[in-house]
Amino acid sequence: MTTKFVHLRYCYNARRRWEKEVREFEKKFPNYCRRCGGVGGFIYRYDPSPRGIALSPGWMEDFETCEDCIEKDKCPRCGEKIIWDTSGKYEDHYECSSCGWSDLKLEEGIPEEPECCCDEVRTYRKEKKHAKH
Repeated sequence: MTTKFVHLRYCYNARRRWEKEVREFEKKFPNYCRRCGGVGGFIYRYDPSPRGIALSPGWMEDFETCEDCIEKDKCPRCGEKIIWDTSGKYEDHYECSSCGWSDLKLEEGIPEEPECCCDEVRTYRKEKKHAKH
């Protein structure tokens, strides 16, 4: 028998807020790039230390531009043509004159889905309850 999964209250509320934020983003930017979520690419985090050796704590980040928008000179948020700005304060960067998107502000894409940890909380509560007995 399969039971229906029910989120805990705080997780449910976080998901509702996120869904509302996504609807607002999609209403404001209906032509955003579905592949990268309106960000313009993908951030990859990795540990640069050789396997088995930790040279220093920390991670490196790389950014790979999206083939569906940036690589085609389209704004990831509004879909309009973007220009390559070489005259400004920063050496080379993309900026959209229609919606203001800039590759200097990559956090401005579609809101990220909140992490669900309901299973972990339930398991912890169950283990804690059994430990008392």
